[in-house]
Amino acid sequence: MNQQSTMKYVVAVLAVLSIVAVPGLATETNLGVPYYQQENNYYCGPAVAQMWTNYYSSLVSQDALYSFITNHNIETGWATDPQGLEDCVENYVPTLIADDHKWSSADSAILGQAVDIVNRGIPSASLINEGDHWNLVKGVSYSLYGGEIYQVNGVWVQDPWYTMSANIYYAINSWKNDFTRVDVPSSSWDNYWVTVQGYWGSRSKPDYENETKNIRFMDESEVSAPLTAKTDLAGFAREQMNKQDLFTDELKGSSPGEPVLVHSLDKNYPDYYLIPFEKNGMPVVISLITVKDNIVTFGAGAALEKVTSVIMPDLEEAKKVLLDADDGDRWEARLVWKPCEQTMSRFMPVWEFTSAAGKTKYVGYDQFAQKVRVYDELTERKLRG
Repeated sequence: MNQQSTMKYVVAVLAVLSIVAVPGLATETNLGVPYYQQENNYYCGPAVAQMWTNYYSSLVSQDALYSFITNHNIETGWATDPQGLEDCVENYVPTLIADDHKWSSADSAILGQAVDIVNRGIPSASLINEGDHWNLVKGVSYSLYGGEIYQVNGVWVQDPWYTMSANIYYAINSWKNDFTRVDVPSSSWDNYWVTVQGYWGSRSKPDYENETKNIRFMDESEVSAPLTAKTDLAGFAREQMNKQDLFTDELKGSSPGEPVLVHSLDKNYPDYYLIPFEKNGMPVVISLITVKDNIVTFGAGAALEKVTSVIMPDLEEAKKVLLDADDGDRWEARLVWKPCEQTMSRFMPVWEFTSAAGKTKYVGYDQFAQKVRVYDELTERKLRG
């Protein structure tokens, strides 16, 4: 083969490799699951069951679902344990076989849920925040290679606690901050990443190991940047959402609001900023950017509907409620969050007020009573799930 022929051959081979070896642009499968808010503090399990079962069949009340769940829980100390949720979903969607899974890693669990969504069109439930709260996972952003999932970039989640949006997108590494191992030492689910998933009874049980063996996750470096004095947080958030083709219509023509810093009170969760994007003075998108070791990382985002403020209550209202309930001390305020009885969503932080005398009070929005409350402390959940 002469030199010219050799060069043509090399160019042809490289052209083929460029087509084969480079994964396609990101795409997504986002199931049209209806959204329902949990009706009280411990109805996240029934709300997830309501969303899941109503996707396939008729609407069942959360009270009825909770009654069924509690009659099928196998451990004490839970509002909804994984067995109770599994049995509930299976009962109300009779053609679906539901299983609770004890995964040995978050990666394995998320990949299993991703192929359920893409290959079978089935949503699933994730037990997050060390076992305190249920979310529904109903969508996945991914890249294809040879017609198969090559890379998972993020997931679409419905959180029954956070009512400002029915459709939250989490970048994959941020989702793993929330989707953690269960920490209930007395439980058979302790130290596992727990999901409830399903498959159709007319088909064989999924072989997750084989289905997911060639799938990787987007590297966190793709959604991160150094934090410096010149970092434009809103610009970074918009860039990341544009790059991942998120909230295109909502962001078009929007202006960024002021980033709001939220301090984490739990060492397992980093501090973060909430950044609103507004049209005509109304927030239409909210972005969550985490901060750790002088690195900012795009964490999550959501399109908002009929929302006037991303922080409830705002500082002025929180101060008023606090002063009405207190003796007039002077207070310093900051926004804080940890998973607790008062809030289970990072999108719903509370105000921490500290007085010159060293007293601390918390002010947050009770969405179930639809009123602003003052708390002496942020308390651990009494029941799991």
